[in-house]
Amino acid sequence: MDKHENINPEYYSRYKEPIIKFIQWVVEPLQGIEAVCVGHILRYTVRYFYKNGTEDLYKARWYLDYLIEYRNAKEDSPKTLEEFMIDKQLDEFHDEE
Repeated sequence: MDKHENINPEYYSRYKEPIIKFIQWVVEPLQGIEAVCVGHILRYTVRYFYKNGTEDLYKARWYLDYLIEYRNAKEDSPKTLEEFMIDKQLDEFHDEE
């Protein structure tokens, strides 16, 4: 495998248009963490069949769950990203106990 194949493997280039262009088009109206999450959801969903199977679907679900939590928190009370991350870390800490 040459360096180019490692950067843009076949499972990303088997479609009519490069996946990165599709992801860019989808996330263009989004901002910040929402754009990041949607981009990863698309990335892992597109490649799951060709790369890591169910593991990639779990990764996509992690980003989807995170996005849902973020949107719910944002709708409930406008928080800064820093406040949201602190709350999420506290929740995860309490879940471990």
